[in-house]
Amino acid sequence: MTWILIAVCGGLGAVGRYMMEQYFKETRGWSPLSTVSVINLLGSALLGLLGEIAIVAADAQPQSVVIPTVLAATAVCGGFTTFSTAMVEAVKEPNKCKTARSLGYTLLGSVIFFGLAGMLGQFLGSLIFQVPYFPL
Repeated sequence: MTWILIAVCGGLGAVGRYMMEQYFKETRGWSPLSTVSVINLLGSALLGLLGEIAIVAADAQPQSVVIPTVLAATAVCGGFTTFSTAMVEAVKEPNKCKTARSLGYTLLGSVIFFGLAGMLGQFLGSLIFQVPYFPL
């Protein structure tokens, strides 16, 4: 039964990503790489926030409630964010002079900015629940 939950939630995240991509491309005229970067930043922050909520909930709820919630959050955010799409768009980006350089910047930016976005989401979750925040 758990795999059905993960599949449905992952599908919902993928549909959300598609809808947001279309919105940014059509209304804002953003490039695909910009769109994917914003989606991945939002998804990373959301996963950090939901992770912090799960940590707080683990103290108050039985594991039978927390584990499916964590799996669902991971599936939604996993479907919403796509590292592979970011890599494809980095290679296809016409303004970049070298593919290796483009991939390097994208990888480095992904690790730094998406990691910071996840930590920001975790921090916001700790503020909401008034829990001391220790990122390490």
